[in-house]
Amino acid sequence: DICRQRYDVVLMNPPFGEAAEASRPLLDEKYSEVKVDIAIAFISRGLDMMYEGGKVGVLATRTCLFLYNLVEWRQKRLSSTSLLETLADLGYGVLHGAMVEAAAFIVGKTSHSDRTLARATFISALRTEQKAECIFDAIKGFKNCAIADHVHVERLAGFDALPRTPFAYWISE
Repeated sequence: DICRQRYDVVLMNPPFGEAAEASRPLLDEKYSEVKVDIAIAFISRGLDMMYEGGKVGVLATRTCLFLYNLVEWRQKRLSSTSLLETLADLGYGVLHGAMVEAAAFIVGKTSHSDRTLARATFISALRTEQKAECIFDAIKGFKNCAIADHVHVERLAGFDALPRTPFAYWISE
């Protein structure tokens, strides 16, 4: 059964928004940290299906990175049992027809992380309509050992100093 296997890589564009009422009991049982967005359950399930060292690539709403009622989920799923590695903050205009601010991000699964040393790369494409070009420019900059203004490399533990630990990467330590 494909749902019981483990994977090295999972890529997803999960549904987002409030879960259907009929699914609430199952979500409350399996993914208690899911409070406001069904995408959180999908991302959590993807991480549960990973081998140690595996990666989950997500294109989803960016709200999971900031909402105050997802603090526990961020601490567990993006900063503890797995670590946020890279994020492209895309904003509006990515998911055609959807009025949602999007982000693309990679989370790596680990059971023995030292998050005091762990860093994540954040690429902000919020202020441009040329999202792909913005991301490619950031990648070219890394290849040339130059970090562009719209790229931030931050310690994950640094976000703990912020109330409710949002990934507010634009605030310097």
